[in-house]
Amino acid sequence: MLSGQHPFTLSAEDLHATLVKANRIGNRARHRFARALLALDEVKLYGHLGYSSILQYAEKHFGYQRTKTLETLRVARALPRLSRAA
Repeated sequence: MLSGQHPFTLSAEDLHATLVKANRIGNRARHRFARALLALDEVKLYGHLGYSSILQYAEKHFGYQRTKTLETLRVARALPRLSRAA
């Protein structure tokens, strides 16, 4: 919707639709990231990449501090138990 258009020429509804779509895409990306980080951690494949821990790996590649990495892993473990939102 925004390609080639100045955002101030779009209606509130168009901007809202763009924001909803971008948020959905972002959520999917964060979900995929969390699941992949958990998989890397569970089988300790970060070692194959030259790191001694998932914490070291996440800090080096994504700038994640310990707390953010552990929270991402906690959420990834909880995801399968959550009901899917419509």
